[in-house]
Amino acid sequence: MTNKWISFIKFALVGVVNTLIDFVVYALLTTIGVNYILAQWISYSAGILNSYIMNRKWTFERKEKSSKREVISFVIVNLITLSLT
Repeated sequence: MTNKWISFIKFALVGVVNTLIDFVVYALLTTIGVNYILAQWISYSAGILNSYIMNRKWTFERKEKSSKREVISFVIVNLITLSLT
């Protein structure tokens, strides 16, 4: 199996984990009475934080320190996705 396929499989697995984190955090927050919109923002944020960390360290095995531009770009793309959701 080529490195591209391994990276693709890792990326997909991270996506599954992110979705699970999003759902579990959302369910827990709404169960304790947090407003559903706030709960969605918090749960989605937990998922994207996990996405950034896992993809950076595990999927793409980046060793160097994160740049501000990289983090800001990642957050902006995910905020646009959240807004569309």
